[in-house]
Amino acid sequence: MDDDNEIDSNYLIGLQELIQMHPHVWAWGPGKITVEYETKIPDWLVLYSWLFQEKNQDEVLFDNTKFWNIKYPSGTGLAIKKEVAQKYLENVKQNKMTATCRNGGGLTSGGDSQIVYCAIQLGKYAGTAPQLIINHLTEQKKDLFSLLQTVSFWGFFLCGISC
Repeated sequence: MDDDNEIDSNYLIGLQELIQMHPHVWAWGPGKITVEYETKIPDWLVLYSWLFQEKNQDEVLFDNTKFWNIKYPSGTGLAIKKEVAQKYLENVKQNKMTATCRNGGGLTSGGDSQIVYCAIQLGKYAGTAPQLIINHLTEQKKDLFSLLQTVSFWGFFLCGISC
C-alpha cells in the first residue's frame, strides 16, 4: 500500500470476501477511489481526476482478456496472490518485463500494469470491486498540468506495451 493511500476500515474484510467468492481472480483493486487534493486546485482539474485513478463503480468487475480494460485495477490498493508476484519476478529476471516501478520522487511507472498482466498470463483474472474503497491523497507536486500530460502519456503508452 502506498503512503498516499488511506484504505477504508473494511477494506481487508471486503478483500477476504471477494477472494472467497471469486477464487479465480488473483489481482484485486478498489472500485471506489476518491482523490483528495492537498491544496486548492483549479476547477477544470476536477474533470481529470480519473488520471489520478478516481473511480466510483457500483458492481464487481473482472476479466482476463489480454487487452487492458476498465475492469483491471490500477496500482492503488492492488492486492495479488503470491503466485502473481512470483510470476512477475520471473518475468523481470528473464527481461520479459522491463517497465520499472515507481522509484524515489518519480511519479510514473508501469510495474503495476505488468503485475496485473501476470495474473492474466497465469490464466487467472483481475478485477475491481466497490466494497474496496480508498482515499488517494494527492500532493501539491502532483497537481501540475505538466504532470497530467506525463501521467496521461505514460499510462496509455505502458498499457499498450504491457497488455
